[in-house]
Amino acid sequence: LLVFSDSVTPLIALVAALLFMEVYKLASVRLRLPTYAIFLASAVLGATLFLGVGGKVMDALGRSSDLTGRTQIWSMVWSFIPRHPVLGYGYSGFWNGASTESGAIDQIVGAMVMYSHNGFLEILLNLGAVGLLLTLVLLGTGVKRAYSFSESDRSSVSFWPLAFIFYFLLHNLAECTILFQDLEWAVCVATVVGADATLFAPEARQEEEFLLATSEEFT
Repeated sequence: LLVFSDSVTPLIALVAALLFMEVYKLASVRLRLPTYAIFLASAVLGATLFLGVGGKVMDALGRSSDLTGRTQIWSMVWSFIPRHPVLGYGYSGFWNGASTESGAIDQIVGAMVMYSHNGFLEILLNLGAVGLLLTLVLLGTGVKRAYSFSESDRSSVSFWPLAFIFYFLLHNLAECTILFQDLEWAVCVATVVGADATLFAPEARQEEEFLLATSEEFT
């Protein structure tokens, strides 16, 4: 579906997430490397590859090196964020003619721009530093829970929440699914909630009590 949709951003994010999980499992399970070292090395390697061969990759995929005009939009959006740094322009208070600044961006780009094409910039633009802080708290909680969930039994299923959140973070570097109430945001919220270890505590206690009762019967 991603290939035939001709959408490069989610395809790259998906491939990167799958590669990251394979590297993570190798480094964490077999090599026993610390988690912070794995994430740091992955971030440095990803940034190096993007800066080094990112333009060639985009050319090979039939896209421009400026990410189809995204870098120009990011630069203009970033220049407007300091005008309302704390609370932003308000939800849906910037684009589609809601502000004079959005009209200026439309004129420079030569088309109507609907959003920032970066989830984190969009949060800053609409909800300011307060909104970004709350978003990072939510996503940070999700990463922490997903990591703990992956450490529970190290099966392919237990790695899924961490892989999805990693994909979600990557995808929002060039798209915006954080503020939009679509399927991807709903799955992200469900993943953050569903990876909470306290949800599985009663089930784990019941299993432990069952095993204890069974062992006592055999004894």
